[in-house]
Amino acid sequence: MKVIPLKSRGEPVVISLPLSQIDGLSSVRMYIPKDLLPVEARENTLRKVDEVLSRFAKDGVPLLDPEEDMEVKSSSYRKAARRIEALESLFEKHDIRNAPHIQQKLKLLHAKQEIKAKIKSIKKTMRASTALAFKDELKARKRVLRRLGYITSEDVVEIKGKVACEISSADELTLTELMFSGTLKDATVEQMVALLSCFVWQEKLQDAPKPREELDLLFYQLQETARRVANLQLECKIQIDVESFVNSFRPDVMEAVYSWARGSKFHQIMEMTQVFEGSLIRAIRRLEEVLQQLILASQSIGETQLEAKLEEAVSKIKRDIVFAASLYL
Repeated sequence: MKVIPLKSRGEPVVISLPLSQIDGLSSVRMYIPKDLLPVEARENTLRKVDEVLSRFAKDGVPLLDPEEDMEVKSSSYRKAARRIEALESLFEKHDIRNAPHIQQKLKLLHAKQEIKAKIKSIKKTMRASTALAFKDELKARKRVLRRLGYITSEDVVEIKGKVACEISSADELTLTELMFSGTLKDATVEQMVALLSCFVWQEKLQDAPKPREELDLLFYQLQETARRVANLQLECKIQIDVESFVNSFRPDVMEAVYSWARGSKFHQIMEMTQVFEGSLIRAIRRLEEVLQQLILASQSIGETQLEAKLEEAVSKIKRDIVFAASLYL
């Protein structure tokens, strides 16, 4: 948008501007239409403005006087107003008044002062609010880790804490609790892979097939573990919706991943589910990441039996996945 002189031809527009850009308020009151969307209404208003400026062209548009027009009787206001008048008078007489580029320099000075004030205000707000918020959240999360046995009362990392540190591609607390409950060790490789798919699958499918009985039982154990972890966080003053957290673990592709781990062809598992091919391939790749992290976690605590089982699971789900990706992605 280009600003042009008042007398030039152009289309009048309505704009918003900050209060800091207002230099003074006029005692002249103009009545303008409530609706300025039509061009005709804006043009009529502009003609009124032009008429007012022409009428007061000699002495300028009269400004609103707080004491006379608004009857402000405050002594503090009068004191401040007189001080401003005295400073303006001194400025008018000072040599710097006629210095070259004084207006540009004053604008830069005012901008600098505003920026400094904003920085000071932001720093104060950050110290007062975020520091307290993070401090309270940190205390609450430490309380959760202590009650779950991940750290000691002296904040020393325990074995469960070491395992959780290795997990980043899934909910580390729920997965660690499942691992230490023996659920992963007791399940078969195919069942374990199907269970872990609930950690990486985020989409909600309509009319998704219900998992077979043994998988459904594993999913129930996952839900109970997730509910226990969420309730504990809630007790420790962490904001969390327990049911939403529990429902974030989806069983929709358990059957498909189970069949894939058992050696079914990719086109066969696609007939079992309504998901897009690319979505399923991405889920399997994320599942591989989770398995690799669990392998590192098992190594960190010397769980060789579970480590071997996880490595077998990786080899099973990686089968033909590159070829499937080339066909469907």
